[in-house]
Amino acid sequence: MPDSIVPYLNHDQRAEMPSYASMHVDGTIDNQLGGKSRMDTLTADFTEVKLNEATTLQMKLLPTVNRDTVVCLLTTWTSGDNGESKIQFFTPQWQPLSVQRFLGVSSLQDFADQLTIRPDHLSTTEYEKLKAMIDPVMVEASLHAESDELSLRLSLPLLSKEDKEKVKAILASAQLKWSNGKFVGR
Repeated sequence: MPDSIVPYLNHDQRAEMPSYASMHVDGTIDNQLGGKSRMDTLTADFTEVKLNEATTLQMKLLPTVNRDTVVCLLTTWTSGDNGESKIQFFTPQWQPLSVQRFLGVSSLQDFADQLTIRPDHLSTTEYEKLKAMIDPVMVEASLHAESDELSLRLSLPLLSKEDKEKVKAILASAQLKWSNGKFVGR
């Protein structure tokens, strides 16, 4: 992995982290930006690294239709129970690939409209009013270590506790499954 993809960790630090994870010891290291980083999970095709208190990096190797692999890199910035994610795809040699090719859209934000649903008991006007309260629109995603799936949900960073409870009535999550070399809805 080039240093430019994760400037928090240099080559030596990235090489050191899997050793700690395989020994099942606290592998917290001092990163390049003066904070602490730790690899939380490591499997044959998945890793999760807490780069700092607010940033998590997940990587998953996914098979393509021609029996090659694609690196799916998911970066999530969190504050409390709210987060926003960015997804990227690379060749095993870290050449960037089109998100559109593997996700069907240009970014995770394009799934926002699919992450709400109007319950039968709400009028269209009430639904639209609640939906308008979701501002800014932030999509949080998570890769799964045990399966080739991607979970999506909306974050509600600027709502009061009372408004969050109201808006929860229209929230829906989405699960995308890796199939035939791309993520598709289930």
